[in-house]
Amino acid sequence: MIDETIHVFNRYCFLGLSGDEFHLAHYPKGGHYKKHLDQFNNRSNRTISMVIYLNQDWKKGDGGELEVFFQDGSSVLIEPIEGRCVMFKSAIVPHAVLASAKPRNSLTGWLLQQPSALGQFLG
Repeated sequence: MIDETIHVFNRYCFLGLSGDEFHLAHYPKGGHYKKHLDQFNNRSNRTISMVIYLNQDWKKGDGGELEVFFQDGSSVLIEPIEGRCVMFKSAIVPHAVLASAKPRNSLTGWLLQQPSALGQFLG
């Protein structure tokens, strides 16, 4: 699925993606992540952020939403429902994970312009 996603982005968006890095993310009850970008100061190869939610029986009110911020100051909340996939540009879309009322799980990763070992060092 990841290879096919990279192929589609490269074919239709001309992104030059050539790799990926993923991890299983677990947020305990009350876990959250403050507003940030998915790009390191000294490595600029993350192009597309991708989150696939693994939360069975998630209900409104369980929290743990992904908050995505827009340039006009508005934002949108995305519930972490099992099987939902969210993708956005890593270096330009600020986002946060809101506190959850129960443990929250996802497969989280990045589609890369270069393999992680070959990232561009800017400093």
